[in-house]
Amino acid sequence: MNIGEVKAAIQAGIEASERSSQLMDEVRGKVCQTHELAEVTAQDSQHDTLTKGLQLLKAVDREITLTQRRLADGTSAADKYLRSL
Repeated sequence: MNIGEVKAAIQAGIEASERSSQLMDEVRGKVCQTHELAEVTAQDSQHDTLTKGLQLLKAVDREITLTQRRLADGTSAADKYLRSL
């Protein structure tokens, strides 16, 4: 692999990481919609399964945030390395 191919591979990885983060934003929007609809639909319900489901939906949002941070950190490191080549 020559330096041009290495740079192209790193750039492709950076772009894939950015696309992944954008897709996660779309997923977050769907999860938020689902959470809101579930809360409205089950208003005042204390059913254990519902409570656990709502908690899981909140957890998804947190996990997306953490994953996006990791992707951003990785993308930043890859970009810095790419610029040093």
